[in-house]
Amino acid sequence: MNGILGLMLLAVAWAASGAESVSPYAQEAGAFQGLSVDEIHGLMTGEGMGMARPAELNHYPGPRHVLDLAPELGLTPEQLESTEAVYERMRTQAQALGERIVKEERALNKVFASGTPDVLSLESRLASIGQLRAQLRLAHLAAHLELRPILSQAQVELYDQLRGYSEAAPMTQGQQGHGHGHGHGQSHGLN
Repeated sequence: MNGILGLMLLAVAWAASGAESVSPYAQEAGAFQGLSVDEIHGLMTGEGMGMARPAELNHYPGPRHVLDLAPELGLTPEQLESTEAVYERMRTQAQALGERIVKEERALNKVFASGTPDVLSLESRLASIGQLRAQLRLAHLAAHLELRPILSQAQVELYDQLRGYSEAAPMTQGQQGHGHGHGHGQSHGLN
């Protein structure tokens, strides 16, 4: 009886160790080979997915996060309206590009699924996907650039603190927001 129990325990241990060695790609196959469910969702909804990290960490706030923190940042009605406009333009552009990327990634998957991939067709397809991904990243980064002059320096500093970036390098004179003549760059009591 002890021998049978030992064999059963050994079989269970072997099965459990085999589950750990399953490729992470196999776990993502639910969406389609090439993109995970999270990647597809992020691309289709226009999410940033870390694409604007260089801007974010260098005192160029993102429109979605500024909207989320609007009360804490003390946005004026004009700043709120301008931020919403920046966000909507970025999101619309990002969603359109994201849809095209998903379509191209699906087509790339079909090339491999057909069993007839070749280097020349892959090179062309990957160049197209790369260009779309660059445009998508630019859309996100450009929104950070567009948003920066809308906020005051004090608001940007508060944003950095609220987002946990207070250890980031100090802003240079060229990075400080001075507004653009429409009442958007003032501190509004946050100094």
